Amino acid sequence: MVTAQQPFPTRPIRIVVTFPPGGGPDIMARIVAAKISTNMGSSVVVDNRAGASGLIGAEHVAKSAPDGYTVMLATPAPMTIAGGSGRKLGYDPLKDFTAVGQGVLLTPILVVAPNAPYKTVADLIARARAKPGALTFGSAGIGNSQHLAGELFNQMASVDTLHVPYTGTALGLSAVMTGQIDFYFSDPSAMPHIRSGKLRALAVSTLQRSAQL
Repeated sequence: MVTAQQPFPTRPIRIVVTFPPGGGPDIMARIVAAKISTNMGSSVVVDNRAGASGLIGAEHVAKSAPDGYTVMLATPAPMTIAGGSGRKLGYDPLKDFTAVGQGVLLTPILVVAPNAPYKTVADLIARARAKPGALTFGSAGIGNSQHLAGELFNQMASVDTLHVPYTGTALGLSAVMTGQIDFYFSDPSAMPHIRSGKLRALAVSTLQRSAQL
């Protein structure tokens, strides 16, 4: 007896984002979900499972049934940085996942509040050198790429600034806008705030200028 295989998909596909709504990964996932839904004629939902800089969501996906209905929008924090830092993981980034494709390259943007006294990166560095340990920078959690960008900035500029982790980029950017922290290496989810004047962009981390800025 030959049994006909059911066409895929027969139920909604979940795209797991390992960070809260509002940040770059979440925005990217929703764009991808809309396109997949249109192309496949099936429901695609975005499932935000934040916590531990992406480790909670990644472990959830690793332990989900390998049937194609649960996929993850991967970021460096749970896939490369966590393992490289020696943290104990509940999954193997190399063995427990299958890469489908690269969606986007996000350019980190150094932003400050619009009323901050820093008009250039040189201004920020000068202030940090004048007041060691006084300036603060934010990130979407300990051990993610935003955190590492800030620490690399400290090393390259020979300054001492304090890291303040948040549970997501949206909260971190809000902290910059309200003056709770001094600067932030953000993903492009900061662009609407830059265009509206709520944030001032000082630089991008790439060697070339950003076409969007």
